[in-house]
Order: sequence, then C-alpha cells, then structure tokens
Amino acid sequence: MLRKARKMESPADAIRRRIRDCGFSASELSRRTGVKQPTITEFLRGKDIRLDTATKLMTYLNFRVTDVLVHGFLASKKSIQRLAKESDLSERTLLMFFIGAEDISEGSREKVEKALEK
Repeated sequence: MLRKARKMESPADAIRRRIRDCGFSASELSRRTGVKQPTITEFLRGKDIRLDTATKLMTYLNFRVTDVLVHGFLASKKSIQRLAKESDLSERTLLMFFIGAEDISEGSREKVEKALEK
C-alpha cells in the first residue's frame, strides 16, 4: 500500500512545533525571551513575525537559524543551484552553511530567506 507523502513543514511551523514540544506557555516564553506575549500568541496562531523576533525565540529554544533555513530549503523543493542563483551566493557557500561548517552574514541570510519565499 502506498503512503501519501507528508508535507514538509514551513520554517515558521518548525519553530511553532519546537515551542509546543518544549511545553512553554506564551507568557512564560515571553518572560524568558523578552518577546511580547501577544506577539508569541499571534505567532502560535499562524501570524508571521519579524526575523529578529524569530531569532530571539530560536536562540532561547536552541534552534539555529541554519535549522530553519534548511527546513525552508527542503520545503521549497528548489535545487541548490537555483537557490544559489536566486540568493546570489555560491553553491559551495550554501552547502557549507547548511551543514554547519561555515556561517554567512545576516545580509546573506536575508537573501536566502527571500529566495526561499519566491
């Protein structure tokens, strides 16, 4: 019997899942991260948040930016070649970043994020 392929979760959904898996309430996570409680509540209900806010949550949850971008890359079903072209980065740079061997600048991360949104 064939199984239906499971849909890859979005980067935001991966963060939401991590928050829920850790069992934090929005108010507790707010106290621990400095992110306003209504922002966390709205995010958990599906609203988008700014990258700097997501970074605060991810840092506290020990969830690296790389993890989120890898989730986004897999969910996008783009080739590494296409992502490199759309983000103006080399394939090698992207691969090294995704495996955690090299870091990239904040500006480059934003380029990757924008390319994944296309």
